[in-house]
Amino acid sequence: MRILYLDDSGKIHPNDSTAVAVFAGFSVDENRWHRLIRQITGAKAKHLPARGNDDPNAWEVKSGDFLPLNSWLRAKNRRFCFEIVDILERNACKIYCVSLEKSKAKDDLSEEKFIPLCLSRLISKFYDE
Repeated sequence: MRILYLDDSGKIHPNDSTAVAVFAGFSVDENRWHRLIRQITGAKAKHLPARGNDDPNAWEVKSGDFLPLNSWLRAKNRRFCFEIVDILERNACKIYCVSLEKSKAKDDLSEEKFIPLCLSRLISKFYDE
């Protein structure tokens, strides 16, 4: 069995300031799940020990903490991100992503329409796996 982890970033609602809404995640074989979590927790403790009062389980990885230019220019943040990629690769994870650039939508930005559409596209990719 594969375990699928999905998360979202940005909001589809037209009054939200984000330009893009993203649904992304990864799948991993159930036999590797616990190892994967231990490795990610270890990477958090190694690269960013001061976050979460020295408890790597106390904070969640958020793209906004790493992707803005000032954050990305910090070597420790880049090393952490590259290690996460290596961990996902070593554990044979498959990466999934669907994004919606809100300015290019041909229809009203309705969450009732676009969330199920995005999720169904992700599910079809996951099912194909």
